[in-house]
Amino acid sequence: MNDGNDVVKYAMLTKRRHFIFVTHPVKMERSRVTGEAPTTRTRILLASLSAMVAETVTFPIDLTKTRMQLHGLGSASASASAAANAHRVGAIGVVSEIARQEGMMGFYKGLSPAIIRHLFYTPIRIIGYENLKGFIVRSEANNGESLPLATKALVGGISGVIAQVVASPADLVKVRMQADGRLVSQGLKPRYSGPIEAFTKILQSEGVKGLWKGVVPNIQRAFLVNMGELACYDHAKHFVIEKKISGDNIYAHTLASIVSGLASTTLSCPADVVKTRMMNQGEKAVYRNSYDCLVKTVRFEGIRALWKGFFPTWARLGPWQFVFWVSYEKFRQLAGGDFEEKSVKHVIFFHFIYSFVFSRENLETRSPRKKKGPLFSNSPLNLMAEAGGVIPTIDLEEVSDKILNQKIREASERWGCFRVINHGVSLSLMSEMKKTVMDLFERPYEVKVRNTDVLLGSGYRAPNEINPYYEALGLYDMASPQAVNTFCDQLDASADQREIMVKYAKAIDGLAKDLARRLAESYELPETEFFKGWPSQFRINKYHFQPETVGKLGVQLHTDSGFLTILQDDENVGGLEAMDHSSGAFFPINPLPNTLAINLGDMAAIWSNGRLCNVKHRVQCNEATKRFSIASFLLGPMDTDLEPPSEFVDAQHPRLYKPISHDGIRNIRMTTKLHDGEALKLITFE
Repeated sequence: MNDGNDVVKYAMLTKRRHFIFVTHPVKMERSRVTGEAPTTRTRILLASLSAMVAETVTFPIDLTKTRMQLHGLGSASASASAAANAHRVGAIGVVSEIARQEGMMGFYKGLSPAIIRHLFYTPIRIIGYENLKGFIVRSEANNGESLPLATKALVGGISGVIAQVVASPADLVKVRMQADGRLVSQGLKPRYSGPIEAFTKILQSEGVKGLWKGVVPNIQRAFLVNMGELACYDHAKHFVIEKKISGDNIYAHTLASIVSGLASTTLSCPADVVKTRMMNQGEKAVYRNSYDCLVKTVRFEGIRALWKGFFPTWARLGPWQFVFWVSYEKFRQLAGGDFEEKSVKHVIFFHFIYSFVFSRENLETRSPRKKKGPLFSNSPLNLMAEAGGVIPTIDLEEVSDKILNQKIREASERWGCFRVINHGVSLSLMSEMKKTVMDLFERPYEVKVRNTDVLLGSGYRAPNEINPYYEALGLYDMASPQAVNTFCDQLDASADQREIMVKYAKAIDGLAKDLARRLAESYELPETEFFKGWPSQFRINKYHFQPETVGKLGVQLHTDSGFLTILQDDENVGGLEAMDHSSGAFFPINPLPNTLAINLGDMAAIWSNGRLCNVKHRVQCNEATKRFSIASFLLGPMDTDLEPPSEFVDAQHPRLYKPISHDGIRNIRMTTKLHDGEALKLITFE
C-alpha cells in the first residue's frame, strides 16, 4: 500500500467523522481529478512552495524579531560584560528604524537563504510528522482513538529536529544576513553581499563545521517549535471541528494557527534567542556553547531577555501557519493530485529563480537610506559591531546593588564604556537641555567668545585645523551654581534656560558621583567617597557636518583626561566610535534615545592601577547634518595627587603610575599633544 493509502487507512481507523490527523486534511483526500491520493513527491513540492509564500509574507516580522533579539548581544564579552540594553527597544521602534534607514527592501534582508532553507526544512518536518504518526497508529491497536497530545508533541519535535539539522546551514546564513542589514543602516560594510558569498566565506573562515554553528540551540528550538506548532495545530483543529465550533474551513485554520502559534512561541522563544545569538557569532565567539549563552543572557539581562521578540515571533507564527495551510490547500486543489514530470520541473525552476532574484540584494553596493557618504569599508569591525553596534546597557534600577555594581565594574574593565537606563535624569529635562544647547549655539560669534577658559580648553572652542567641523562651549565646574550662572551670563541665557541648566547640572553631577561610588563598592573598598571635592566639567558640542565631510573625522581619536564622562549624545545622528583595547578594532556607539553613555578616562586608569579601561574614542561623520552632544566630566583631584588605593597594589599588581593630579595629567597631554591615552606612559614606573 502506498503512503497515500496508508494515511487514508489511518483516517479510517479513527471511526470518526473527521480525520484525527488534521495538520492538513486536504492532503488525505483523494484527488478530485485523478482519484489518487497525492504522492510523497507532490506533497514535498507543495509544502515547499507553500512555505515560500508564507515566508515571503511574514519575513518582515521575522526580521524585526531577529533584530530585537540581537539587541544586547554585544554586551556579553569574553569577560562577561553585561547589558540589558534591549529593555526599551520595542518592535515599533525597530520597524521604524529599518524603514527610515534601509528602506522597504530592508525588510527582506536574508530572505533568499530563508527561501532556500524551506526547500528542505518544511517538507521534511511536515511529511515526517505525517509518516511518523502514521507509523505509530499502524503499530498500536488504539481502537480508533486519537493519539494523546503528548505523543503528538514528541512526534512533532522529532520531525522538527531532523528537518532542522538538514536546513541549519541556510538558517545560519539567514541570521547572519539579517544582522548585516543593521550594519548597512549605520554606513558600515556588511560581512556578506549575498547568500552565496556568505556560504563561501563561512566555509573559508570557519570550515564545514562552521555551517552548523549553533546547530545545538537550533535543534533545541526546532524541537520546541514543532512540538508546539504541529501537535497543537493538529489537536486544536480537531477540537474546533469535533466540537462543531467551525467546519473544516478558513475559520478553523485561523483558530488552530493562533493556538499553535502561541504554544510554539512560548515554548521556543528562549531557545530562539539563544539560537539567534549563537548563529550570529563569527570567528570570535562571545559564547562557548548554548548553555553559556543562556546563563550569560539571564545573568546580565534578566530572565525576561529569553522572551525578547516574543510578540513579533507570535505575530509571525500565527500568520505564517495560516498563509502556509491556506496556500497548501489552494495549490493542492490546483495541482489535482500527483504532478506530472513537467509540473515538477516548473515548481523547482520557479523556486530557485525566486531565491536567486532575492540573492541579488548586494548589501555592499546598496547605500542605506539617508546615508549619502561612502561605506567605511576600511574600518575594522569587532564582534560588537557585527552584532549590531551596541555596547553594554545597564539598568540602574537593578534590584540588587551588588549585581548592579558588578555589572558596572565588568563593563568598565572590559570596554571602558557602557550605557545606562533608568538613570534618574528625567526625559523632559534631557529634551529641554538639548533645546537649550541648540539655541546657545545660535548666538553670534562675539557672544560665544565670552565663554572664556577657566582651565585651558574649558571655554569656547571654535573649529580649528585639528577639528575643523567641531565647535564647543563649556564651563569648568558644573557642580558649582555660581559657575553655572556665570556661564549663563556669558551667553545671555534666558531665565528658563538658566533654570534648566542648574537642574541638569545637579542631576548629572549626582549621577556621576553615584557611578564612581558604585565602582568603589564593587571592589569592596573601605573608602567609597574618594571623589569628594572633585570638579565636574561641562561641555556642549556641535558638529558642522557637510556633504564633503562625510567619511571624515569630526573629532580625532582621544581618551578623556578625567575619571568618568557622562554623555547625552544625539539621539538621531550617530558617528561616535570606540576602540576595543584588546584588539584595536573600532565599534560604533549607536544612538539609543533616553539613555546616557558613560566613558572611563585616564584618571580612572590611574586610580584603579590599570584595572579600568580608559577607552579611546572618536567621532566619525556619517551624514551631512548637524550633530549635538552634551558631555559632563567628573575630572579628579586638581591640587592633590591621585594614587590607587592600597587594595589595588600587591606583588601580582605592582604600582603602574606615579601619583599625579588631574591638572598634572592635563598639562602633560596639552604640552605633548598626546591625547589618546599615550600620556600615561610618561608617568609609568620603570
